[in-house]
Amino acid sequence: MNIIEYFIEKNTANITLEFTPDEVNQYITNAYLEVNLQATLPGFRKGKAPLNVLKSRFPLSEMQEDILKVMAKDAVTLFLNEKKEEQFIDFPYMKSIEPLQENQTYQVKLFADIYPKVVPAEIGEKVFELTLPKMVAEIVQDKINALLETHATYNDMAKPDKQGYAIIEYAFSGNENVSAITSPKTKMIYLMEDSIQPGLNEKIMEMEIDSHVFFPIPNKEEEPKKYIYIKVIGWKKKELPLFNQEFLDAIQAGKQTDEYMSEINQAAEQEYDAAKKEATIGSVLDYLVVNSSFEVIPDNLYQKYLEKELENLESEVKKMKLTWEKYLEITKQTQESLEKEMEADLIKQIKLDLLFRYFAITHPELAPEEEKVISESKSLFDRFQQEGQDVDMQKLQNYMKENLRKGNIMDWLIKDVKTTIKSA
Repeated sequence: MNIIEYFIEKNTANITLEFTPDEVNQYITNAYLEVNLQATLPGFRKGKAPLNVLKSRFPLSEMQEDILKVMAKDAVTLFLNEKKEEQFIDFPYMKSIEPLQENQTYQVKLFADIYPKVVPAEIGEKVFELTLPKMVAEIVQDKINALLETHATYNDMAKPDKQGYAIIEYAFSGNENVSAITSPKTKMIYLMEDSIQPGLNEKIMEMEIDSHVFFPIPNKEEEPKKYIYIKVIGWKKKELPLFNQEFLDAIQAGKQTDEYMSEINQAAEQEYDAAKKEATIGSVLDYLVVNSSFEVIPDNLYQKYLEKELENLESEVKKMKLTWEKYLEITKQTQESLEKEMEADLIKQIKLDLLFRYFAITHPELAPEEEKVISESKSLFDRFQQEGQDVDMQKLQNYMKENLRKGNIMDWLIKDVKTTIKSA
């Protein structure tokens, strides 16, 4: 068996392999020998029927499908061994077959879709401008404020203040009858933010303590009128304690102010570094996607990503107890418009994966250590087990291996990247 033709056209490898007459005859003979071991023919013990009797009982036309499966499997194995440098999207496939004949050469035509070639953009001396949500000092202040918030006090006020709070009772009603309000809910609302109905807080601030008002709820003309019942119980002002040693002692922190601040600063720096790393990775990957060179993405590769995305979305829709048709109706989408909306993100994801594939092949040293793959997989496996989920350990390890490899690639990509940083 030899490869007699090989060429690539539009990201598809076209392969023709030829079996010699002797090879064809041997495959046919082996198939009949296999049948002889299984079949029971009148007048012959199992496995003892002559070949001519077997051929008479089981014509080659009935046998050829199984014979060709074996031949195709061997052809694919030879092809993959000969073309190890190619990266195939799927296993090679046959589009059609010709009848098999004894003492004749036989050609197998295989097709295999190839991943598009990638030429990554050079990063070189490029400087990436990063916008981070907060700098270290701001993160520190947020952490201190969060601590103080947990020990805030709410003191009574005689009059409302937009920076303050209101304690209210509220209920929804179909009329303005106070006696119909039987189980109102109590809530403290921040007067700077409308949490019940837009514009309602301004009206609440005009009310007196212990007074009540029925506010109409905007609705369509043909719908029955609805109201929200509001009764003001009181006005509150939030006061935060001062952050000092006295405060730390009061909450039994067990630390001096300098020590506590040192720990907060360390945590803030770690949070800042993590945000910077994430922003750097995002900027570098975006740059590579836009500026790298990609061959045309094959339709079957795009369809794989589209089908997976739709499958994930359908799973989420089912969790919402909706039919697919109802989801499209609610979102005012059609199948076509939804798929079109997904297109840009899918193409970006495909390009990212092609880049990761390229770096994984060209930099095998970035593969994760086997011990780490096993350890991380074991931890994730145990977590799934505790949640009562059955998972395939081998698939989990494959997933973890690729995930860790991507992490290594991203760390390598940003290792010497130059950045400038500004706060949002």
